[in-house]
Amino acid sequence: MKSTSPYYRVKSVKKALKILEVLSTKKEASLSELSHILKLTKTNVHRLLLTLIENGFVLVSENNFKYTLSLKLFVLGGSVNQRSILINMAFPYMEKLAKFSRETINLGILFNNEVLYIEKIDSPEHLRIDSPIGKTDPAYCTSMGKCLLSGLEKKGLEKYIRSNNPLKALTKSTITDPKKLIAELEKVKKNGYAIDREELLAGIRCIGSPIHDEHGKVIAALSISGPSVRMTNKKIREFKDFVIKNSQEVSLQFQKMGYREE
Repeated sequence: MKSTSPYYRVKSVKKALKILEVLSTKKEASLSELSHILKLTKTNVHRLLLTLIENGFVLVSENNFKYTLSLKLFVLGGSVNQRSILINMAFPYMEKLAKFSRETINLGILFNNEVLYIEKIDSPEHLRIDSPIGKTDPAYCTSMGKCLLSGLEKKGLEKYIRSNNPLKALTKSTITDPKKLIAELEKVKKNGYAIDREELLAGIRCIGSPIHDEHGKVIAALSISGPSVRMTNKKIREFKDFVIKNSQEVSLQFQKMGYREE
């Protein structure tokens, strides 16, 4: 008899999700209990639990060997809500930037030491940069990343540099000297904008500006990205004040509502 199960189903993922569902309804559960409830062998359940533990979704007590959900799921749930607010508040200003520049507009946050693209508006030009939503890039060589790193406290920045040592050269223009990167970030903090001078991809230049919460903490960044044939020094100078103005407008909106990126 031909199976009616969709070809795209991954059984192990389905089983792992079932474990999360069971643990969400119980304070804790043992391996035997999970095996009984899910009607799976202990070996199978144990392998799935190890994967969930390794990725931070499940915790195991050392005393009674019972499993519970970690806070990661709750953090993720909260982050989704916060990012939705961020996107909704920033999008009208992204539209202004898109209309003004006719280049690709990106909104990003710092996530696991990288820039996470959470929203974008594509350029109407045929030759354009494509950074899919959900994609991450190294922070030290992007305009948004520099904006986000400029908001870190001294210890946070030192930790970032240690964890990314050595700074990998992605193009001939990438800043790989930590001292030069720190000096660059000081300029970003002072001037309110950052430039990617073909540091991530050859032939692509960007200018970005940070978004702050009510405490002055950098929570996100906006950027204008395009091919260097259009993103000339003259164009970047033209875009500078406008991208700063719009990022400040977004900051003001968040400050009014008391928003903070957790």
